[in-house]
Amino acid sequence: MLLSHPITGEIYINGVKQYWRKVILKWINENQADEYLIVSIKALLQYKKDNGVTFNQKD
Repeated sequence: MLLSHPITGEIYINGVKQYWRKVILKWINENQADEYLIVSIKALLQYKKDNGVTFNQKD
């Protein structure tokens, strides 16, 4: 669902939609424990930047 469902604010993310969505999915898989996922937006944004995902607005 993450790869095809519209995401609020996705217009602020540069690049190929499928690429950055896969980056997010990989982060979720690496950070999810059992059925729970605690999201640090700051950590997720840094992970995306570290993987070449850019934004078209300032932090």
